[in-house]
Amino acid sequence: MLGQKILLNSQPYEVIGVMPSSFEFPDQTTEVWMPLAPEPQSRASRGSLWLGVVARLKDGVSIEQAKAQLDALNKELGEKYPGSDVRKGAIVNRLRDDATENVRTPLVVVTIAVACVLLIACANVASMMMARAAGRAREISVRLAVGARAGRIVRQLLTESLALFLVGGIAGLGVAYVGVEALVKLAPAAMPELRGVHVDWPVAIFAFSISIATGVAFGLMPAFTALREKAHDALKLIFDSARSQPVDCVMVSFSKKS
Repeated sequence: MLGQKILLNSQPYEVIGVMPSSFEFPDQTTEVWMPLAPEPQSRASRGSLWLGVVARLKDGVSIEQAKAQLDALNKELGEKYPGSDVRKGAIVNRLRDDATENVRTPLVVVTIAVACVLLIACANVASMMMARAAGRAREISVRLAVGARAGRIVRQLLTESLALFLVGGIAGLGVAYVGVEALVKLAPAAMPELRGVHVDWPVAIFAFSISIATGVAFGLMPAFTALREKAHDALKLIFDSARSQPVDCVMVSFSKKS
């Protein structure tokens, strides 16, 4: 198509570029971009304030520098045309901020709610892991008392915890990927910017690493807690507890043979 002529509204135009199918500007219904050709009287009128402009910042230029340059230009035009430009000016905003202005507050609220739910879930998992570790303290003490090596016990607890958190991390990434794809498909037409939302893999890898690190921490904690206790003290505690519990007794009588 490059260099070919096409007719739009009975006017010939030359194709100078083709955008990828994923490009949407200003929205997904736009299919053709053409040069702006206002009438001469519109060009001469200084009261035509209907045009919005989207520009790309030059490399190395910040938005603050762009605002300063436009402010200087507005001041110059105000002095040159005091009858029409003295109170006029240009406002510079980032395109992303302008596009998300109407949905920024709801998204922030949803993000805070998700963070609170995540913290509650983490606290619940941590409590269950600590309760599970406390329930196995006697088991670990007995194994140490009968000669088990500390390194083997640590490896076992670490393997169990890592397997649990590894499965949880993989399942979480799968749910995140499927959930984001579903939400993008269900996004309303009034929020076209959500069509570009996707799972950011560096962030996903970071979250998965946190899951593995948490598994290591909760796997080593009960092992180190049990290893700090002396084996004979743990056995004494177990035997004292066993003696304090009622047991069933059987009386056996013996008779002497005649």
